[in-house]
Amino acid sequence: MLRAVVIVLGALIVIALAILAFGVATKIGGRGGARGPEASAYALPRDARILDMQTSANRLILRVQTGTSQEVYVFDADNGRLIARIAPAK
Repeated sequence: MLRAVVIVLGALIVIALAILAFGVATKIGGRGGARGPEASAYALPRDARILDMQTSANRLILRVQTGTSQEVYVFDADNGRLIARIAPAK
């Protein structure tokens, strides 16, 4: 009976080490694991100048001078997406 318990526990240890080795190889190889969200690219208008930059509650807030007016851009700090653009009516 004791011999059977030792054999079963030894087999479980070998299986656990094989799973661990597979996990390490997958992590090093870059094939496994969830990746974070890709950052989006946003280009400000060509004539824009950033006047002020603030962060608040996971948001990046830019005050931008474009031509003769000022605009406010609000970005999500996690993924870089534009959330809001506040500009004077034209």
